[in-house]
Amino acid sequence: TYETIAPDLEREGLIPSARLFEIYVTLRRPHAPTQGVHLLSDGLALGEITRRLAERGSGDRVKLAVPEGFNRHDIGKRLESSLICTKEEFLRATREPKLLEELRIARPSAEGFLFPATYEFPGDSLAEDVVRRMVQEFEKRYTSLLDRHASDALELGRTLKFGREEIVTLASVVEKEAVVDEERPIIAGVFLNRLREPLFETKGKLQSDPTSGYGCLEKPERPACADYRGKITGDMNRDPENDYSTYTHEGLPPTPIANPGLRSLGAVLSASVHRYFYFVAKGAGRHTFSESYGAHNAAIEKGR
Repeated sequence: TYETIAPDLEREGLIPSARLFEIYVTLRRPHAPTQGVHLLSDGLALGEITRRLAERGSGDRVKLAVPEGFNRHDIGKRLESSLICTKEEFLRATREPKLLEELRIARPSAEGFLFPATYEFPGDSLAEDVVRRMVQEFEKRYTSLLDRHASDALELGRTLKFGREEIVTLASVVEKEAVVDEERPIIAGVFLNRLREPLFETKGKLQSDPTSGYGCLEKPERPACADYRGKITGDMNRDPENDYSTYTHEGLPPTPIANPGLRSLGAVLSASVHRYFYFVAKGAGRHTFSESYGAHNAAIEKGR
């Protein structure tokens, strides 16, 4: 009831007085509050507070831009700051087993399948509805992309046993590594070369820094992740307990590490055919690609 909620609202600074709020409710007689988590913020009028507590999705519609490469933690922060739903509820919804089963996602979370686009949601939405909408957008876009790359997808399935989940996972790594569009297929080709032909130096490992960083987001309690604020260190990469470290573990990370856009998904499906196994940043978002470990070390020294 509003009477039981009033002291909490006053303690959080959302209303000036619990007693005055009770008087307001008695006089205005709003609809009763609905059970569940509601998102409130400073500066809301009493009428808006009771409306948000009484109804779901009753506020003004809010536009939400989700950039390519955002992970579910990034999206959760933006949803909360836009007063759509709380970050905590969104993260919980992305890991809800029943919802994942409904959406046919065979991974522990919806990461990778929350398509980056501009959406419009009602304020104070159910987090589950937000996840559904983003995954539905992914399904629509990915199906259209697959229609154009059916033979490429079949080839990845034949040579590497890649299905949808594996394609999305690799595309998420490409998304975090690439800056310039024309390099996306080249970077995808490097990773596919490493998976298909494990060299002595790489041993089937992708050796991609962003994967280690994502592991720290998922399990920040690891000692190597204690000071993680977005900068990836050698200790994080070398941590054998970090399941997402592609320096200590062969093959793909356990799940996608971000939500890739069409350009990165397409880059995996139509990766460049070459003999590059290495790349290093050289500035302005571009990379130097090398076929041998010696040439790669030379490129690193040149960059320094």
